[in-house]
Amino acid sequence: MRKNILTSIVLLSVTLTPSLALAANLVPCGGTGQNACGFWDLLVLANNVIKFTLEYIAIPLAICLFTYAGWLFMTSGENPSNRSKAKTILIDTVVGFIIALAAYLIVKTILSGLGYNGESFL
Repeated sequence: MRKNILTSIVLLSVTLTPSLALAANLVPCGGTGQNACGFWDLLVLANNVIKFTLEYIAIPLAICLFTYAGWLFMTSGENPSNRSKAKTILIDTVVGFIIALAAYLIVKTILSGLGYNGESFL
């Protein structure tokens, strides 16, 4: 029952979040009235995608999972299965967020090696 409620809340928050409409600005070229795409635009696109992924997906998802794990841990009482489940969620969230940040660093390193010095997330 709780899993269904949590799934419903997450799905509603993702589908109703107006910030996801910002994804329309990911591609910097090729639209009506814009120049054709070139190599530099590919670098801008890669930067926009990783920035969007961290800003609007990874960070809010990590916050929701941290909150859920904390709530689960605080309400576990003497139920050790909920406490271990909360610890597992917390550890998995930290590991996932570290992987997302590592992916960001890898992409930024590659972009810097290719000469891109544009807008950055951090």
